[in-house]
Amino acid sequence: MKKLLFTFSMLLSCYISSHAQIVYHDINPDTTVNTWNGFTIAPATASITDLAIWLHSVPPIELKVIIATDGDCEILFDSAGMLAAKLDSGDIIGSSGIWLAANYDILDSGNIGNWQTNATDKYIAFRFRNNTPTWYYGWLKMTIDTGAVSFTVKEWAYDASGNEIKAGQASTTGVNTVTTGSPLSIYPNPACNKIQLKMSVDENMQLSIADINMNTVSSVVIKKGQHDPTIDISTLAKGIYCIMAQKGGDVYTSMFVKQ
Repeated sequence: MKKLLFTFSMLLSCYISSHAQIVYHDINPDTTVNTWNGFTIAPATASITDLAIWLHSVPPIELKVIIATDGDCEILFDSAGMLAAKLDSGDIIGSSGIWLAANYDILDSGNIGNWQTNATDKYIAFRFRNNTPTWYYGWLKMTIDTGAVSFTVKEWAYDASGNEIKAGQASTTGVNTVTTGSPLSIYPNPACNKIQLKMSVDENMQLSIADINMNTVSSVVIKKGQHDPTIDISTLAKGIYCIMAQKGGDVYTSMFVKQ
């Protein structure tokens, strides 16, 4: 047990310092706006701190997609500081660059905007403050259709540690599950209601879930022959958990975040 506790504490330290700071949101299903309307995300717990993408499509006004922020929220502009930047996957989002509050700034309108062309699955960079001096950096993935006739928002994330983040970097796409060399991996991670173990079970397996204090909060037996079994975590409180699978004389551990 001492060895297991030590392993878990090491995993927890590594997990928190390296991965758990990314708060990821999948917009499911992807949301398309094709009439006069907007889509808003609110990453901060502080009131009226948000970012909104709007489509203006009422004649005789020219079709345009614009962006606005409220409260302590800013977006990354281009090097001229005139238009919202358009990022590619993997671009670094941090303190460098021109950060400004957006006041219905144009993404795509007629001959104006960095999002007029090549605007499929690109990224808006944003940052916000949550009633603290620290800026938290994040991204919003979206597509603007040719002619600004519609836009689609797909997912967004931010780093809750205040570190820089890469466009598209998220817990579900990075190395988010720390294991002890076992075949045990978890998807999705973070998760809200259910997790799936990506493995085949060739013999009965005792599985336990423990909180960060190593208190067992759930236990279940996975029957032989199951493939990628699903575990209900809907009743768990939000937090970081260790899942332990006992197979024969071995104990395999991995971690997940309950949102």
